[in-house]
Amino acid sequence: MRCIKFLLVFTICVLITGCGKEQLKCEKKENDETGVSNYIVTMNFENGKLLNANINNVFSVNDDYKEYLDVMIGKFKEALKLYEGKKGVTVTVNNSDTKITTLIKFNLNKMSEDDKKVIGFDSKDSRKNIKAFYEGEGFSCE
Repeated sequence: MRCIKFLLVFTICVLITGCGKEQLKCEKKENDETGVSNYIVTMNFENGKLLNANINNVFSVNDDYKEYLDVMIGKFKEALKLYEGKKGVTVTVNNSDTKITTLIKFNLNKMSEDDKKVIGFDSKDSRKNIKAFYEGEGFSCE
């Protein structure tokens, strides 16, 4: 009977939390004279291994710089060319009258080892080390 209770509790825990699955979410807000950037980096791990990551940035343009929005969009797209043609990486850039939104999705299982190195991902790096890196860059992580 005790064994059945243990298996039942274990099964419920696995169904609720996932087996060995963890997520790390890091956020950072930066201001300068042109606007405000809100970064959200979300990483998913399974059994301690980094599986995928999403980097989302919403840049809100200050009123004084709205006339330069097209130039700024061009700068964002130029910076994101590093990711073009990389298997397992998708990049989207959207904009409105006052915002530029970029989303970069990385699926490490589909990326080559060379591309991971160029971009700076090491799928063997631990959640703890990745969290420490982002916190060192001024992000708050949970």
